[in-house]
Amino acid sequence: MLKQKLFYLILFLVIPFGLMAEVSFEASLNRDKVGMMQTFQVSFKLTNARGGNFQPPDLSDFMIVSGPNHSTSVQRINRNVEETFTISYFLRPRRPGKFTIEPASISVSGNEYQSNPLTIEVIEDDVAPDQRQEREETVDITAQIRENLFLRLSADKSEVFVGEQLTVDLKIYSRVRTSNFAYENAPSYNGFWVEELEVENTNIGIETVDGRQFEVLKVSKVALYPQRSGLLKIDPAELKTTVRVEIPRQRRSFFDSPFGSFQNIPYSFKSNALEIKVKPLPQTGRPEGFNGMVGDFSIEMQYDKTSLEVDEPFTVTLSKIGTGNWHNVSSPNLTFHENFEVFDPRVNRNIRQRNNRLRGNINYEYLLIPRRPGSFTLPEYNWVYFNPQTERYVSLSVGGDEILIEGEDRLLSDANNIQRREVERISEDIHFIRTGELKDQKIPGPFYTNTLFILLYTIPLGLAVFGFIYQRKKERKERNPVFWKQQRAFEIFSKTLKSLQKGTLSDEVVVQKQLVNAVHNYVGNVCGKGHAITERDAITEELLKKGVSEKAIKSLLDFIEKFELSVYAPGYKSAFSAESQKELFNIIETIDREVAKV
Repeated sequence: MLKQKLFYLILFLVIPFGLMAEVSFEASLNRDKVGMMQTFQVSFKLTNARGGNFQPPDLSDFMIVSGPNHSTSVQRINRNVEETFTISYFLRPRRPGKFTIEPASISVSGNEYQSNPLTIEVIEDDVAPDQRQEREETVDITAQIRENLFLRLSADKSEVFVGEQLTVDLKIYSRVRTSNFAYENAPSYNGFWVEELEVENTNIGIETVDGRQFEVLKVSKVALYPQRSGLLKIDPAELKTTVRVEIPRQRRSFFDSPFGSFQNIPYSFKSNALEIKVKPLPQTGRPEGFNGMVGDFSIEMQYDKTSLEVDEPFTVTLSKIGTGNWHNVSSPNLTFHENFEVFDPRVNRNIRQRNNRLRGNINYEYLLIPRRPGSFTLPEYNWVYFNPQTERYVSLSVGGDEILIEGEDRLLSDANNIQRREVERISEDIHFIRTGELKDQKIPGPFYTNTLFILLYTIPLGLAVFGFIYQRKKERKERNPVFWKQQRAFEIFSKTLKSLQKGTLSDEVVVQKQLVNAVHNYVGNVCGKGHAITERDAITEELLKKGVSEKAIKSLLDFIEKFELSVYAPGYKSAFSAESQKELFNIIETIDREVAKV
């Protein structure tokens, strides 16, 4: 009897809490009237459950600025815990009028839930009269993000000479949670020769700005060499990212509240511009033979031998060493004595980044073979550069040393041998007429019809042509990597897809993320942007410019949305399969064919 009473008591206590944990699926708008140029948010909120197979309504009457965005929140009210999962879109109207957003659906434990329909009015005015307060709140969020996230271009010098190196850093200063940084506009370096420097550590720690501490991330570092004098401007860089902000239950700062739900906000921000004063190189005191080298250099000339025999090869090495505008260096012009047989120099470049400077050396190795004995003077080499630290021209000189060649004069000896052989054979140039049976003997044809000669001639020629074509492609790729990626966008995507299919990754979520990233990179490459394009409107806009049909674009966007929901929506049915990968390949192949037709 006691056990039965205890059972009913527990049942009495549990039932109310179960009733309070009622599952609901609701749709809402952050405003019901908007202007043509305004952005609004539609949210689908699932409470007290984990769902899957989310089916959004038809949103073709609006432009999708961002979405689907996902957020979760857990609230404890008294002894009740309420868990909320929200899928939201930021939309912008295409035309004025009244529009109905049909219900969305989601599956929970085998049961399908539908949200309520929504109605929104779009007017011509820029701001709906009854939405000013909400717009002020949006502006307030943006202002708070701006105060806690910014981009900065900085240079180690503001005044340089033509050809003198300055180093420019691009850094992100952040006090908020961000993800998915991407270039919208890279900084322009018009008037400069640009050398990319390696960023050893992107996260460089904490810096204090105006009394506040920021986490600092280094985006890029470049060495710039001005090519002309005057006031040169470095235009701002522009990045886009996603900022995860906390929506508090009370009106407080978005960055200091420990409670509330989270929301992902797309955000674009620009850096400052830089102005660099470039001074011309002085005309006074400029030596003859100056070819534009600026920095701090030295030169050396070394020989592996100073005394040798006739026909004995030896090496002369001329080395240029130092720091400066190595891209402007020219090959030396050394003229050796006619007694030496000289081969083309072998050039060895060893330029490395050290302490944010390009330092190293270039060696020119000449192989020489003396043909006559005697004492000969090696050529003298003069080199001029400008030192920006001392603001003076420096003239360097090496060479002019004597080389002693010993042994017999081969040229004269060969001539005497020829004369002696001719005298010795005078008495043997008439022979008795041969008698007996004569045999026909095939006279060989010209040497150039010989099979061995043809092979020995054509194989090196073919290798040389192949090497020339390969080098041209390599140089074209290095000069313009964005154009190279644009031409080979489909090939790059295909290789990525095949590597994922052959890979050993068992986590479908990771593979799906990599597939979506590969699609974003393909769009960026084929559109010639040099970086991934992730926003739906940006993908649509850029592919339309490339002549891709709306049908193909819609297929691509539907595929991305399906995989993103599969990755980010808890309980959503996985979209990963061999058929889906084949479908993706066909979509990309169709887009690539349409781009190629333009």
